[in-house]
Amino acid sequence: MKHSEKNGEPDAANTCPSATTTANAACGTPPANPSDPVLLDVFIPGKPIPKGSMRHVGNGRVIHDNTDLKRWMRTIDLVARRAWSMRQHRDPIDAPVVVEAVFYMPRPKRPRWARPATKPDCDKLQRAIGDGLESAGVLCNDSRIVEWYRPRKYYADPQHPMGARIKVWAA
Repeated sequence: MKHSEKNGEPDAANTCPSATTTANAACGTPPANPSDPVLLDVFIPGKPIPKGSMRHVGNGRVIHDNTDLKRWMRTIDLVARRAWSMRQHRDPIDAPVVVEAVFYMPRPKRPRWARPATKPDCDKLQRAIGDGLESAGVLCNDSRIVEWYRPRKYYADPQHPMGARIKVWAA
């Protein structure tokens, strides 16, 4: 339920005059305002790998389907950890955040569409990013992600190499 629905007032009546992230979060202004200061802006190079599909291997053990996932998660961890350690605040974020994720996927020889409307699913790609931000120490827990701001997939090109552009804002 949105703040305005709770109070029965129009959305405009519930906005804050201040543009600062702290004030916006405190008074219920919608998150993901791109003009707010970005807490983390990082490019993770490499082929984005989804997280979520698992298979049973016996004796109650389940493993991730994609063998490249470990390498992708390690890359997310290393790049995000390094970028986060260069910030003034090195403690993990223990507050609601908004995450923007733009994935640049490999282009097939003959793409069917202008955008990669094929596997892997965008939500499974997001899952890997959330877990990677947690393991890198950017977030204390990926449950702090309260909104994904415009997650999207594009084909990689010379201006945008394969990988993922990740931005994190306070919600």
